[in-house]
Amino acid sequence: MKRILCMVAFFMTSTVVIQAEDLPADVVEILKTLEQESDQIRAKMELEIVAKRQIAIGKLKVIQDSHTREGKLDEAMAVRDSIRELKDVGAKPMPHQPPPALQPILNGNQLRMAILVQPNSGLPANPHSQNSGLSAVDSVDLPPQAAQLNKALEQESNEIRTKMETEIAAKRMVVIRKLQGIQENYSREAKLDEALAVRDLIRSLKSAGLKALPDPGTLIHYRGQEAKVLLFDVVGAIDSSVYGTDVYTDDSDLSTAAVHANVLRPGQRGIVKVTILPGQDAYLGTNKNGVNSSSYVQYPGSYKVQSLFRGNRPAGGEAPPAGPDATALPVVPTDSFLEDPAPERR
Repeated sequence: MKRILCMVAFFMTSTVVIQAEDLPADVVEILKTLEQESDQIRAKMELEIVAKRQIAIGKLKVIQDSHTREGKLDEAMAVRDSIRELKDVGAKPMPHQPPPALQPILNGNQLRMAILVQPNSGLPANPHSQNSGLSAVDSVDLPPQAAQLNKALEQESNEIRTKMETEIAAKRMVVIRKLQGIQENYSREAKLDEALAVRDLIRSLKSAGLKALPDPGTLIHYRGQEAKVLLFDVVGAIDSSVYGTDVYTDDSDLSTAAVHANVLRPGQRGIVKVTILPGQDAYLGTNKNGVNSSSYVQYPGSYKVQSLFRGNRPAGGEAPPAGPDATALPVVPTDSFLEDPAPERR
């Protein structure tokens, strides 16, 4: 039985591409319902934001006309440009939606579902990013009254999006609970293929809500933040330097350490858990999973990398095939990814 194929992020959504033929009919119906309800929430959000935008445009037009009558042409032109930008944003697809070709469809035997995720915390924290539809020039050159209007519009739009995120996340959790019951039934009936397909779907739905940072390379910048737990989106590699075993120096390459630590296979993509640790007196090098880590003496910073599973997945065990498109979709029981896995045998 084939597995979930991939997950692609589009701003505030990810699209989970699922082979519908691999899933039981009752599961497909549950997914279709989630898809439809999520689309309704998004459509409602878009209408609310459009209404807010139209009100703001009307108020900006009044400000523009006032400055024009007073002969303040530069200010009037800045307001006019802001109005045009807001209108242009209204003519484009909403930033939370994927391109039309990838919008949720049931086409043939593929079910594409757009599932809301939190914005990646690695994205630029620019209040005038593409998410708001306002350029960085707006608040700098605009008259104060117009700048305040744009700021209020941005805040109201973000509040609407936050409400949407909460509503879709709640819908997703209801579906996850239903799917867990279905998986348990298939397990009791010894229907392995069906149980595995539902389990992988549950994992993808849970991972859709994670906030994972992009691969930082090394963890040097987190030195001194002992016990801090971070999630990173990493592709396993074997060609960079690592020092230690289980606990690594913080200048060790994370993608290579993840392979050495049995968390990922080379070329496999996954969200990994990293715990920042203090420096160690010594680091023992070993040869594991095709990675030869080096020994090292005392060093001021360390970390350990783990799977989001309870215990690391064996590198030679069941996993998606290695390659640039391979994706690890972890199971994430409530807050369990912040807990230490069961101790491994040494």
